[in-house]
Amino acid sequence: MIRGYIKEIVTKTTYCILRVALSRCIGTMRTNKKNMNILKYTKINFYEKIIEKHEENIPTTERLSFLSYEQYKETFFYKAGCDEEYKKRFSRNDLCVALFAPNIVNISWISSKPVFIDEIEMELPDLIASPSNGKNYYINDPVKRDPSQLNKRIAELVPDNGIIIYDVITKLIERGKGYYPKALNLIEIWATTQGYNKITIYSEAKNKSSIKGIIKAGFEYTKSIRMFKAFKHKIYF
Repeated sequence: MIRGYIKEIVTKTTYCILRVALSRCIGTMRTNKKNMNILKYTKINFYEKIIEKHEENIPTTERLSFLSYEQYKETFFYKAGCDEEYKKRFSRNDLCVALFAPNIVNISWISSKPVFIDEIEMELPDLIASPSNGKNYYINDPVKRDPSQLNKRIAELVPDNGIIIYDVITKLIERGKGYYPKALNLIEIWATTQGYNKITIYSEAKNKSSIKGIIKAGFEYTKSIRMFKAFKHKIYF
């Protein structure tokens, strides 16, 4: 654990040094927002939960509903500039889940396929079958330093009988009321009826409120992926 903290401190220190060096190279210590985007450091934490069987009818004042593209387009959460992305999600059969209490207070997306993670600008690699035990593992290339090298850490992240929850958002005025963990728990109950046995979710490490809700819902930390980007070059570790 101590080694992990030291590694994190060294990484962030290096990032800060490079930002300062870059600002000096362009002739000013006042690095504007455009220049700040040249360098980027992001850490994503992954959490998972083994699904347990639940009683079918658990008393609750909230309810889940799966939305179609047309229904989602009418919600407060829809963003016109992201329309093509929404269409892609529905076309690959990802599920858009709304939590009602009694109106929509939370939206979650569910996928059983690889998803693109905006924060680290990469897609979880495709699965391949392992002939030895029949389980699915992520493609691994131990030679090249590219996203596939990370599969050592994320192997079996989303197996055949698992799902990944992503792009979860709670309406701003409804935050702090426990709707995030409630939505995750209700999705878990639904997943039980579909035969899934594991749920994976991820969050930026700096998003403390999101992580708090994930842990409250019973998820446990499994691994992290870090990305350092300088200009167009990306390093994952």
